[in-house]
Amino acid sequence: MSQVGGMGFAARRRLLSLALALLILVVGLPDSATSNLRAASPTSLHRSREVGGTVTNATPGGRGPEGLPVMLHVFSGTERRHSYAATVGADQSFSFSAQLHADDDGELQSGQTLVAEVVYDGVTYASDAIEVEGDADLSLPVVIYETTESADGIAVAQLHLFLNRVDDRLQIVQYCVIGNDGVRTYVGSRSREAATTTTWSIRVPEDAAPAAIDTEGVLPVESGLMDTRPIPPGRMSVEAAFVYELAYHDGLQVEQAFDIPVERIVLVVSGDELGLEGPGLLPMGILDTDRGPAESYTAGPLSAHEPLKFRVSRWDATPPATQRVDRISRLALGLAILAAGGIAAYWLWHEPAPGPMPPHMRAGVTAIAALDQAFEQGDIPEDLYRDRRRALKQKLQGQWSDHRR
Repeated sequence: MSQVGGMGFAARRRLLSLALALLILVVGLPDSATSNLRAASPTSLHRSREVGGTVTNATPGGRGPEGLPVMLHVFSGTERRHSYAATVGADQSFSFSAQLHADDDGELQSGQTLVAEVVYDGVTYASDAIEVEGDADLSLPVVIYETTESADGIAVAQLHLFLNRVDDRLQIVQYCVIGNDGVRTYVGSRSREAATTTTWSIRVPEDAAPAAIDTEGVLPVESGLMDTRPIPPGRMSVEAAFVYELAYHDGLQVEQAFDIPVERIVLVVSGDELGLEGPGLLPMGILDTDRGPAESYTAGPLSAHEPLKFRVSRWDATPPATQRVDRISRLALGLAILAAGGIAAYWLWHEPAPGPMPPHMRAGVTAIAALDQAFEQGDIPEDLYRDRRRALKQKLQGQWSDHRR
């Protein structure tokens, strides 16, 4: 196949940007997605606050963190304003209070965001992003893990494909969430196709045109894509987004495969003229979107290296099993998408809001904005909304390391 790499083709780049919206990021995202666009005027706070936390090794039998360097990063919006260094003590705690008090330029302001960061065994771990409010003490606990080269427990928890025909091309936008059911951070193994380690890879069709990659750490290889990022424990540890395209013809066969298991797959086809057929595909009916109808399907699970296969065809008449999806079915499909952070489905048919953002942070911010939208429309219950939003905000913490570098 042609080499998969960074793409300069405007059409495909616009599609990827559409699927993963360019929102303006404020790290300490408030409970309303719209309020993160307001400009808060900084208000000086008391200098006597305590700022610190603990470092905990969550791997049973793991080494203690005593002596580890800890960095505190202070952000105003997406701009890093200050950084401070401390060391983990014998009681696993650290404090930045003395450095903050001694720095005349380091006085914390309301609306700023703090993130603590630790590098352990070559892997970067970060605390939750905490927004400065009032004069309360701020705690920034960090959890670390031992590492492993065993891929046991590594899987694509959710895979979302969004297919769109443009003239004689079929564009396939993909968003995936990779989880780790173990108690150690998976650091991968040496790739046979690249002089680096890889934690997962995907083989795409041989005749696929070069792909646009929207995730830092995901690299092109001859057969498709590979990820070089460590995968810490958690059901939603790593996210990735990319798009490739194929020359379209009626009856087009598509086949791709991950080298790790895939637990659940959601496929959405723009328009009502095209449909999918393939082993294990379950039609979910037609979704109504702002840009017209879209056929939806589910599939999975797949074992490692087991291909996802489907045939793309034009329907000559009303396609089978495409009755209008009632509210309950639509809610079930929506929850499946939201549960994975696969909010590209929402943005695929909504115009993005312009604004600069580090590319590797777009998916998480987009997910929170779309989750807020779904909650405001009454599509998900409040308890699920709160839990999901908290998880998404926590997921953003890992992106600060990439942004800092």
